[in-house]
Amino acid sequence: MRSCQILSRTSAFCPAAVWYLVIWRFSAQSADVSGALSSRLLYRLLEALSGVFQEQSEEGQRAIVLFLSFFVRKAAHMFLYFILTGLLLLALYRLPCGFSLKVGFALGLCGILAAVDEIHQRFVPGRSGELRDVAVDLTGGAIFLLLCWLVRCIRLAHRGSGRDGPGL
Repeated sequence: MRSCQILSRTSAFCPAAVWYLVIWRFSAQSADVSGALSSRLLYRLLEALSGVFQEQSEEGQRAIVLFLSFFVRKAAHMFLYFILTGLLLLALYRLPCGFSLKVGFALGLCGILAAVDEIHQRFVPGRSGELRDVAVDLTGGAIFLLLCWLVRCIRLAHRGSGRDGPGL
């Protein structure tokens, strides 16, 4: 019976591990490949959504894409680690400890994995490992955990008022 519990608890980390492999694959792309991918995405989005962008010269469009790509790339970092933190917290949910400890473990694991990924990027052509990106990744994880905390507070307040409704 004990081995089944251990297997169940470790298999709970499989979705987080798969998601981390997705992150790892993105990080393994050279700077040229990664930059071209985000630039193409931005060009298509801006062309579809903005008449002002379409009216710009090619040089103006390149400047806009170059400027916005920094923010898009950081938002992508945050999104990837937002999801990873959620998957880690879900895996940690089965542990027999309090919510605060699970949150701390999830954020700690997120930070460790972000740091490992940045170290990995130092070995990818044209990429660099940046402490700033670890902070951006942790921000994505912290936003997830903040939202969880807010939902938890709302649920506890709702229960305290004696109005247990569906889904809460």
